[in-house]
Amino acid sequence: MPALPSPAQALPCPLAAGWELIHYVELPDLGLDGAHVGGCSAVAYQRKHDRLWLLSDAPTGYLVSFTGLSRLLQGEQVSLRGC
Repeated sequence: MPALPSPAQALPCPLAAGWELIHYVELPDLGLDGAHVGGCSAVAYQRKHDRLWLLSDAPTGYLVSFTGLSRLLQGEQVSLRGC
């Protein structure tokens, strides 16, 4: 079985294009409604509310949001929480 790529190698855009990987965070597989979360093509972060928004590029499209990114990056919690 081939080895899995490192998070930096698995990025959709190569680091040589000017991207900088600051932190790797694994997102939950399921949203609050139990639907599969994935195929996201856009992201926005509201610092004031510590809310991370992801836009799916699925045929029907949807928005999903998580809280706790700030606490996760500070080591105060181990995963994001759906909201």
